[in-house]
Amino acid sequence: MKGHTMRALVIHPNTSPRVVHKDWTLAELQAEVGGYIESLPTGRDDITIFGNEEAKFAGEDGGPMPLNGIVTVWLKSMLADGDYIAGPVVVIGYDPETGENLDLPETFLPKTETE
Repeated sequence: MKGHTMRALVIHPNTSPRVVHKDWTLAELQAEVGGYIESLPTGRDDITIFGNEEAKFAGEDGGPMPLNGIVTVWLKSMLADGDYIAGPVVVIGYDPETGENLDLPETFLPKTETE
């Protein structure tokens, strides 16, 4: 994963998604989501969504990070009833044959790409 700039979609709670190009190392992913990362279920084999594994109880005040409404709605069919996604996430491409992260497929990019 190191040494290769990749396109990803970063989605923070209560903000518009933004496209970010960078070397998505483990440290970069952890910095973006605010802690240890976990892969969230997507039902797809061409993307990975990384979020904070402690987001529901790791907020600044000791409570959960804010609800990420965009990602909760997107993954609703993959979540248990009443479950939700909290905190920021990074959506990046994935190659199931090699297990490597890749550029996010263009089909996932917003209509207007901004950084």
